[in-house]
Amino acid sequence: ALALVQAQPTPPQSEVKLSNGETIKGEVTKQDANGIVLKHPVLGDIALRPDQFTEVKAIAPPAPASPWKSYVNASVSGVQSTNDTLDVRLAGGTLYKEDGWLFKVDAQWYYRSNNGEAQDNNALATQILERDLGESRWTIFEKAQFEYDEFQSWKQRYSIFGGVGYRLYTEKPLELTPRIGFGATREEGTSDRWYP
Repeated sequence: ALALVQAQPTPPQSEVKLSNGETIKGEVTKQDANGIVLKHPVLGDIALRPDQFTEVKAIAPPAPASPWKSYVNASVSGVQSTNDTLDVRLAGGTLYKEDGWLFKVDAQWYYRSNNGEAQDNNALATQILERDLGESRWTIFEKAQFEYDEFQSWKQRYSIFGGVGYRLYTEKPLELTPRIGFGATREEGTSDRWYP
């Protein structure tokens, strides 16, 4: 025999303030001129007359957690002495994770100067798209990167990769998924061609 089980929605909960100042929570199953009947998860059905309570307030259900998470980081530091230095770092990203899908975009920019002359100026943007393969721990992924570095022989570098991953550890707050695959990179300003 095959039995199908459907998840039942949680009944609406209410908070009832009793005449003695205490509160009790449960599902109001009946409310009329004679009072209310409150279904308590431990005590069962509790009938209350109008003189036994002062207020009935609905409790809003908790909002579902969003599958989107984002962050922004910024830091600036400097030293003013014989050599004046300035360091600036900006980073940000967003992540979507739900129903076996992972989408992540990160970007960071770093700038360093010494006595007003730039010594480092680079940026890196990374995008990952990953999909679970059914109920297994295996995944397939695609990754793309863009790099800019003012002080390299190349000015811009593009990379794209694809392959498989394996969810080695998934207990929160730590998740570990090694990935292996193939890709190609192009450096503009040097060879100007794609190479594996």
